[in-house]
Amino acid sequence: MKATVILVFLVFASLVQGQQKMAQEDPAHSHCQMMKRGEKGMGFSQQTTTHHFLLLADGGAIEIETKDAKDTGTRDQIRQHLSHVAKDVFRRQFRDPHIRS
Repeated sequence: MKATVILVFLVFASLVQGQQKMAQEDPAHSHCQMMKRGEKGMGFSQQTTTHHFLLLADGGAIEIETKDAKDTGTRDQIRQHLSHVAKDVFRRQFRDPHIRS
């Protein structure tokens, strides 16, 4: 019985410590990790692009544009990515493990 109480206490303490560690994470680090996942999943720099998330009466839309109009390389990467997304959504097979991992 005493061993069970100690085990429960240790598990509880471990969970609390994990929650505290997550709460103390640097927001800049979390943002950096998100940007890396985005670049890996989308195939273009998140630093050189801007995303616009729009709420519409029939759902929504995401617009992505380059910050520099002369950056045709990134523009082409955006077009390629959105073409793949559109095809996947049309086939109802949209899954991108790079973004969710």
